Amino acid sequence: MGCPQHETAPPGALTTMISVPHAPQRSLSPTAGVLMPPNLRDHPSTVRRMRVVVDMNVCESNALCMGVAPEVFELGDDDVLRVLDEQPGEELRARVEEAVRLCPKQAISIEE
Repeated sequence: MGCPQHETAPPGALTTMISVPHAPQRSLSPTAGVLMPPNLRDHPSTVRRMRVVVDMNVCESNALCMGVAPEVFELGDDDVLRVLDEQPGEELRARVEEAVRLCPKQAISIEE
């Protein structure tokens, strides 16, 4: 007993066919280290961002960080440093890393 389509196949024809649907292409996620479909790879919920941390017990509010990354750091009117964006985008990574290097008290760090 076969499939009706195969019963009408001409003599010598391939009577068993295996159909495998095309699986979606998968890529290695650069952040999570897991396989995921390309359309989810760069989705905001799957992209881990750096987190800027300032130890306010050590910070002297020298504002050198503000000089290189004003989108991330601000010196307030009260002369207290504030982090404007704790999770800046990757496009600011080099500038935040420079702020970490320039901090005279080494009060700034980046958590991944």
